[in-house]
This record gives sequence, C-alpha cells and structure tokens, in this order.
Amino acid sequence: MSETLEELFLSKCRSSPNGCLLWEGNQNSRGYGLMYVPVAIDCGSWLSNHRMVLAHRLAWFLGNGSFPEQCALHRCDTPLCVNVAHLFDGSRKDNARDMVRKGRAPHSKITPLEVIEIRAMRTHATRAEIAERFGITVDHVSKVTSRTRWSGVGGREGEGCFYGWRKISPRQVIEIRTRHAAGEAFASIARDIGVHARTVSRIAKGQTRRTVRS
Repeated sequence: MSETLEELFLSKCRSSPNGCLLWEGNQNSRGYGLMYVPVAIDCGSWLSNHRMVLAHRLAWFLGNGSFPEQCALHRCDTPLCVNVAHLFDGSRKDNARDMVRKGRAPHSKITPLEVIEIRAMRTHATRAEIAERFGITVDHVSKVTSRTRWSGVGGREGEGCFYGWRKISPRQVIEIRTRHAAGEAFASIARDIGVHARTVSRIAKGQTRRTVRS
C-alpha cells in the first residue's frame, strides 16, 4: 500500500519532552522545516502546484483540513515544531509583530544566495509564501524580485550560476537525486533549490558530487 501524506509527514517527526513535535526533514535557511510532497501522492489542487511546503504549514493543513488564511505562527517559538497545538492562525501583521517581539525583525538580512532563491521561487510561489519562508515582509520580497534591492546579484538569465557546487548542501544533493529518481523534471527541482537546471542534471546523473550518498 502506498504511503499517505500524513504517514510520510509523521515519519519525519519526533516527539520532545516539552511537547513539541520536532521536524527532522529538510530545513530552509531560517531554521523552518521543509517537506517535498511526492508527485505520486494525491493531495489536492493547491499542493499539486506547490510541492515544497513549509512543514508547520503542512502540519496545520493536516490537522485542520485547510491552510491558514495567511500565516501559521508558533506559540512555542520553536521553528522546527510541527505540533498543531503549538500553532495559531495569524495575519502577516501578527507575524511581523511576533518576529519583532522575539528579536527577529521582519526586515532581517538575507544572503546573496537567498536573493537568487527568492527570485527563482517567484515563478511558482506567491510573495506572501516567499515572505513567510524567509522571515521577511511581502514588500521586501517585491523589492528583491523587482531588483529595487540587491540589483547587483545574479543575471536575468541563469541566475543559478551564482551557486558554486560547493554551495549546495549534501542534503540538497540527496534531495535532487531522490526527486529525479521519482520522475520530477530538472527544471522543477532547480526552481525549488534555486540553481540552474543544468546543475541539477549534472548532480542527478552523478557527474558531480559523486562522494555524496544517501
């Protein structure tokens, strides 16, 4: 029997003494869990078009049957926690206020690599989704994608060239190969990882990063 979305999700979690359910899968640069939803799993129209999802947002979906209106916020202040009881539905304004209160300003700094990833994600994700993933405001995302900020980073064609292969983590190498083996196109994987499709192709085929094994 094929694995359900909930079973796959729970297989990547572990309980902690303080009641948090901690995510042990992929993470983004801000310390929040990320889950790739395999194409083989039927999970509704929204998830079919958004295969890489923040783990705590997916937890909310599994627990409540729908995604939060805007943001899923943590009561426990543990980014990797996916215990639905520790989450609450809030607005982007609530999210910004919560980040300030906890010392994570909404205009937190991003790196050049994250700038490239943000621009790559804009082809398949909304500004609000990108903002929540990186812990910045929607306005900040707009300025990055329109090149009002960080205009000197990347080129309009093949922005992924900024990534040297050393910048792709071993975990991402394994993810690339796993997703390719499942039949996903190089371009789709490249958009999620934030690199050029040619880079994904070389990694998936074992032409580079041969020492990384799952």
